Amino acid sequence: MSFPNIPPEGINPIEGLDSGQVALLLLASIAFEELGLAHLINAEAEKLQGAIGTLVNQNGQPINPDIQAGSLAELLQVNREVEKLLRTVIKKEMLLEFKFENVLDLIATISPTPPTSTNRIYVVNVGERFSTEDDTVSVIDGATNTVIATVTVGSSPSDVVVNPATNRIYVTNSDDDTVSVIDGTTNTVIATIPVGQVPGEMALNPVTNRIYVVNHGDDTVSVIDGATNTVIATVPVPVNNDPINIAVNPATNRIYVPNFIVVSLGAVSVIDGATNTVIATVPVGGDPQEVVVNPVTNRIYTSNFNSGTVSVIDGATNTVIATVPVGGNPQEVVVNPVTNRIYVANENDDTVSVIDGATNIVIATVPVGQAPVEVAPNPVTNRIYVVNIIDDTVSVIDGATNTVIATVTVGSSPSDAVVNPATNRIYVTNRDDDTVSVIDGATNTVIATVPVGDNPRRLAINL
Repeated sequence: MSFPNIPPEGINPIEGLDSGQVALLLLASIAFEELGLAHLINAEAEKLQGAIGTLVNQNGQPINPDIQAGSLAELLQVNREVEKLLRTVIKKEMLLEFKFENVLDLIATISPTPPTSTNRIYVVNVGERFSTEDDTVSVIDGATNTVIATVTVGSSPSDVVVNPATNRIYVTNSDDDTVSVIDGTTNTVIATIPVGQVPGEMALNPVTNRIYVVNHGDDTVSVIDGATNTVIATVPVPVNNDPINIAVNPATNRIYVPNFIVVSLGAVSVIDGATNTVIATVPVGGDPQEVVVNPVTNRIYTSNFNSGTVSVIDGATNTVIATVPVGGNPQEVVVNPVTNRIYVANENDDTVSVIDGATNIVIATVPVGQAPVEVAPNPVTNRIYVVNIIDDTVSVIDGATNTVIATVTVGSSPSDAVVNPATNRIYVTNRDDDTVSVIDGATNTVIATVPVGDNPRRLAINL
């Protein structure tokens, strides 16, 4: 018979116990008592077998003939002793039943764990470097469109990602080479993690609870364990190749890092998330800017700024299976996994290229506003939102017709956007007037303008 662990894994009574941990310890103690009673019953059964003479070995011979009852009176005496002990066991079982019912009553009083989906939007306020640095993260309540907290982080925060499963928010601080970890429940920094030099973009694998940080200054990727808030690996990528972005495929546990090499040539480093090593370097076009993964098809797309192309990588073979010509100076590239459409913002010619993921062909070129730099799809409504930084607008593309159905004026110099599919709200950072515009996806109108910190750049959402 196996034994339960006391205390159960993850519980340290010395550090204090909550109600749930107390319940687990009580259940474990009941398991131990039940196990002891089971051993007693087994021993009494063997006593009866020995008295009757049926306790035999594998050859059918009595194990110990000396314990066999020599008369009916002796056999009845053994039976009375066994019966007496079993009565005691039954009484103990009744007490354990009462104890078990009390533990169930305790469990019923424990409040369930609150959902980690909070409808919170986290905005990185960069400030003006070397002058009026802000170094904060504004926390917006998506229900009220108000800032409910301002969290001070490290120097020159540059990117933010959210893990909804743990309600943790991660912010890279490029000037002090750290990552701040914010507890989404308390809106406080619970850890500051040293990483590589000049950390920038991040990507999260929610399956493994690993956070990957691109370090521009030393050409590495830091791997953070979200459970311990420590760097568990530092992965070198090609030296002097300027890793500039990162994406994760949770389905395959592969991480993709585009590297700028020379104007006419770039590459994508492929990291194995199990071993934290580079397992392939895939040549792509010149000056790759962004990378995105379609986990449904295991295709990886990188926009090549100087080549005017998008490279399509097969995640199974780590080879480029197509090079798709798009517009001038492509920047952001995103995927709608529901429709298998890829959207590319072409900054230089004010268009968005729409690529069919099945054929790797541009099926539409959509004129938008001036200098599109960011794209955010809503897979539920099949609407695509394009941030145009020069004319302070967001173009709304209908994914079914590949046409602009609305142009929404937002704040000054919009730079980033994120969509909440559950509420059909779109959030846009406006760098020059220190606000976030909230767009209603049903009406394509700005329903709120939320003042945040100085020079907001990036934002992320906990749905």
